[in-house]
Amino acid sequence: MTRTVNIVDSIPPLIALSGNASITLECHDSFTDPGAIATDTCAGTFNATASGIVDPNTPGTYTLTYTATDSSGNTAVPVTRTVNVVDTTKPTITLNGAAAVTVECHTTYTDAGATASDICDGDLSGAIVAVNSVNANTPGAYSVTYSVSDAAGKPPTR
Repeated sequence: MTRTVNIVDSIPPLIALSGNASITLECHDSFTDPGAIATDTCAGTFNATASGIVDPNTPGTYTLTYTATDSSGNTAVPVTRTVNVVDTTKPTITLNGAAAVTVECHTTYTDAGATASDICDGDLSGAIVAVNSVNANTPGAYSVTYSVSDAAGKPPTR
């Protein structure tokens, strides 16, 4: 008498994320996917396959999806990771020329301007708003105020 024993693998693997399920990343920082590991009762452990992209240069919410199929064709329940690319850094304004300027009465004052930059948005110099109340015909101290905001609505550092 002979007995036939069939060994089967009908249990799908389980996926476990390496690292956190939610990651926050500052705009323009580098991103390395920590990945995920699949564990299968028959096949052992192996890397899960990731799909999706993260653009570390563009603020937004990105989703990476991890899948795994064992050698018997059993497919794991997909697992996801959320990557939030944020812009929390305020832009900076740099004055062109000196911070204090002396102008002779009844001459012309020409504003030297300023430049602005942001870690995420880059050059914001064209978006600077200057409030200039200088009256070169009346002696006194005047202020020229520069302001700019980045795409995230953050005002400049002072």
